Amino acid sequence: MMKQDELLAFLQKAVNEVIGENSIVLTPKTKLSGLSITSFAMIQLICYVEDHFDIEIPNSEIRSFRTVKNILDYLGKRVP
Repeated sequence: MMKQDELLAFLQKAVNEVIGENSIVLTPKTKLSGLSITSFAMIQLICYVEDHFDIEIPNSEIRSFRTVKNILDYLGKRVP
């Protein structure tokens, strides 16, 4: 199972690659609403994560994500 710091590093890389924004620094406390990214970019980010880990994140889960920690916790339970 991946550790939270490894998952955080992956998410940081994903944000940099998918969104093309290197100035965003993620921490577990980072609020997704404060990232100033478009909803389309968020969809791209979720798709990137799903493809990378070969998982499908239900829309109901995605809508419940408020912070980076929410994503880390979700992935921590589902990613080997």
